[in-house]
Formats: sequence, C-alpha cells, structure tokens
Amino acid sequence: MSTTNHDKLLLEVEEYMTEEFANYFDKMGAKRLFGRIFGLLIVQLRPISLKECAAKLKVSKPAVSTTMNMGVQMDMFLKTQHPDFPRESFYSIGIEFMEMIIDPGIAKLNMLNDKIWNAMRMLQESKYAKDSEIKKISERVEHLYKGFNVTIEEYKIFGDKIKQRIRDLHKPDQNSK
Repeated sequence: MSTTNHDKLLLEVEEYMTEEFANYFDKMGAKRLFGRIFGLLIVQLRPISLKECAAKLKVSKPAVSTTMNMGVQMDMFLKTQHPDFPRESFYSIGIEFMEMIIDPGIAKLNMLNDKIWNAMRMLQESKYAKDSEIKKISERVEHLYKGFNVTIEEYKIFGDKIKQRIRDLHKPDQNSK
C-alpha cells in the first residue's frame, strides 16, 4: 500500500503533536507519555483503542493503559465503548479538559501569589526595608504580586464566561442553517 502525500502530512502532524506535547508535559513535571497520548488524541477524528494507541506510539499496552486511566480520572481523556468491540475501551479528548486545565492554573497562581506576598511582607517589614536595594527588590516583588492579583481577579469575574465561550466553540453554528 503506497503512502499518499495526504497520509504523510497526517503522520507528520501526529508525530509533531505527540513530541511537542511530550516536551510540554515534561517541562510541566508530568509524564512524557501522558503528553504523547494527549497530543495523539488531539489529532484523532474518532476514539482509539489502547492497542491502536500503543502501536502508534511504539510503547507497551500496559503503559498506555495506566496513563489513559490516569487521564480519565483527571477528566482529560474520555473513555467509551464500541458495540462491535465490547471487551475493548476506546479513548478520546473532550472539550472538558480545557476547564480542567484552567481551574488548577488559577489555583496554582493563587498559591504562587501567596509565596510572593510572603516575600513582599518579609522585605517590607525587615529592618533593612529602607535600604535602596531592598526597596527596589520589594517594589519588583510587589509589582509581580499585583500583576498576578489582576489575573486572578479578572478570572473570578470572567471565568464562567470564558468556560461557556469554550463550550460554545464546539456547538453547531446556529447561523449556518
């Protein structure tokens, strides 16, 4: 069977997505395999089986199974059944994963901002607070604190609207009828 340019392009995009997401997840402290699976599922038009995923990624089926189960528990992957293959599970990505990424991101910003707040208080309450170098560092830290606060406050105001807009992207266009 010959490979068409169309097939070559799809394979190239699949390889790109699996490796780029592996690198991204690795930098975020997650498993590379999780990123590879995530990238692979993004470019699939239909749910795929564990066997299919393992073959495409050239890794063991048990490794894929463990990672897929973790992704399902985190609401990043959707697990479905196929009537023609009742003993096999199939996986895909639903739009819900975007909400799952946004909310912890804001929680992490809050945690980070607490640390920045503590550092700012340490500098400002120090007996060296009037020292020019300490003052400049304190101003820099305070600027970061205020910037993160703006992000967190805006998300509190617009977070539900953002989530709804993301959900609406996946609804059929009402104006195209």
